[in-house]
Amino acid sequence: MSDSEQPEADPSTAHEPAPSRTTRRRIVTAGTPPSDAAPEGCTAAHDAPTGDPAATAAPLTAEPPAAEWVPLDSIVPYSRNPRRNDKTIPVVADSIRRFGWGAPIVARRETRTIIAGHARRGAALLLAKQWDKATSRERATWHADATRVATKGEVVARFVDLGEHDALLALIADNRIGEELSETDNESLAALMQELQAAHVDVLNGTGFSQESLDKLIAEAAGEGDGSTGGDPGDGRYQQQFGCIVICQDESEQQRVYEELRTEGYNVKVVTT
Repeated sequence: MSDSEQPEADPSTAHEPAPSRTTRRRIVTAGTPPSDAAPEGCTAAHDAPTGDPAATAAPLTAEPPAAEWVPLDSIVPYSRNPRRNDKTIPVVADSIRRFGWGAPIVARRETRTIIAGHARRGAALLLAKQWDKATSRERATWHADATRVATKGEVVARFVDLGEHDALLALIADNRIGEELSETDNESLAALMQELQAAHVDVLNGTGFSQESLDKLIAEAAGEGDGSTGGDPGDGRYQQQFGCIVICQDESEQQRVYEELRTEGYNVKVVTT
């Protein structure tokens, strides 16, 4: 065979790819010393092909839980909370005892001061007292969350990163939105709102207040009133009265009922709502 001649290729091997060698690497876990030298083409820790997306992706960072069980005495009630929860606390305790812990107590992470959940904190304290007095049969009916609250002194809390002003506004918003059985110390609330206004904070956005209702709150707390209420009426100013309201279908029925009752000698007043 001459130098210019080439051997004829074998058809069975002409297109056969060369054997591939998967390059592998080792992923070192923090705090774990590397093992013996890895084979050629590998690095330290768990062998994984470099072509595997899971192997090349950035390690996942564990996020803090949205809410967690914490000792009740590790969170602090806001001493100037304008909401009065005396009527609400027993109802909330009943709810936890039957259904378990629902919404977490929300607290400011920096100070661990409660933003939302003063009634739930009060309910947790009440549950501990109720547990001490409950019979074994009664305790058996308690939800597991309520039992944990009463026996371990723990509550579900969520910590948020809010500044001082936003945390206070969030507290006010929670009180305003959830008005039902609780009562508000309007003087304390007005003082808080005025302090925030003095700090040039928008106190209307998200708090449930309008400018009109805020002005009225501040005026009444200052004893100015609106001309219709306020001040001590004094002895004998009001006389106890009793009455009934008749709900009418329309104005014509209202007129008819009014005339009939007047004819029968009743002292009748027309009310439109």
